[in-house]
Amino acid sequence: MKSQLIFPVRILVQFLILTMLIISCKRNHDEADAYGNFEADEVIVSAQSQGELLYLNIIEGGIVEKHHLIGRIDSTVAAIKREQLLAQNTVIFARLKTLRRN
Repeated sequence: MKSQLIFPVRILVQFLILTMLIISCKRNHDEADAYGNFEADEVIVSAQSQGELLYLNIIEGGIVEKHHLIGRIDSTVAAIKREQLLAQNTVIFARLKTLRRN
């Protein structure tokens, strides 16, 4: 008798769940889901870490020969940073020598 009672209840629960899902999925194409303003920041990303490209004399798909100059990069910033690092390296080694003597 218990199994006879559980079967109709189970069908009723499944029917209610299915009905609720169908009702909750009501589509209303007339109204928007959200409102607001979009803002964007324009960011220019360039590969200037090795230097700025001064000129490039090559055609896309062209043949490049070995040891042929096709462009020039301004490496002034990189050269200055290298000199700074070398100077810092010299200072650090001098301090280490001083600390070892003491």
